[in-house]
Amino acid sequence: MAIQHDTSVRKWLVLVASFFNMFFCAGFPFNMSVLNTEFLRVFERSKAETALVQSVISGTLLIAGYPCGQSVNRFGVRKMGILSGLLASVGLSVSFFATSIPYLVITVGIITGLGLSLAFVASTTATGWLLDLTGTYTVAYYSAAASHGVAVCLFCLAALIRKHNQLTSDKYHLGDSVDGP
Repeated sequence: MAIQHDTSVRKWLVLVASFFNMFFCAGFPFNMSVLNTEFLRVFERSKAETALVQSVISGTLLIAGYPCGQSVNRFGVRKMGILSGLLASVGLSVSFFATSIPYLVITVGIITGLGLSLAFVASTTATGWLLDLTGTYTVAYYSAAASHGVAVCLFCLAALIRKHNQLTSDKYHLGDSVDGP
C-alpha cells in the first residue's frame, strides 16, 4: 500500500513539474517581444536586429525537437532533463553580460533555445512514460500548459521590466528619464 501511494505522489509531482516546464518553455520564447523595447534602448540597433533574438529562440525551440528527441531516446530522460536545465540557465546567465545583439542571438537564441527544446522533449517523454495518458489527454494537457505559459509570461516579463526600471531610476535618481515621457 505504501509503495502504491509513493508512486501516486511521484506521478503527481511529475505532472505538476511538467506543467510548469511547458509553461516556461512556451511562455518565455514567444513573449520575448516585450524585451524588444529594452533591447532597442540598450543596444541602439534596428527593430529587425532586436527581433532576431526572439526569432532565433523560437525557431531553435521548434527546430531542435527532432535531435533533442533522439538524444532523449539515446541517453535517457533524466540526463537530458538535467542537461536541458543547465543549458537554459547557462544561456540566460551568460546573456546578462551581453554587449551586442549577436551575443544575445547566440546566448539566448541558440543556447537557451536548445535547453528549452530539450526540456520540452524530456518533459513530454517523462510524462508519457510515467503516466498512462492516452493521446487526446496528453495533447490537451500540453496545449493547456503551453497556452497558459504564453498568456501569463507576457505579463510577468512586463512586470519585471517595470520593476527593473523603477529600481534603476530610484537608485540613480534618474526620475522619469528611464521610463520615458
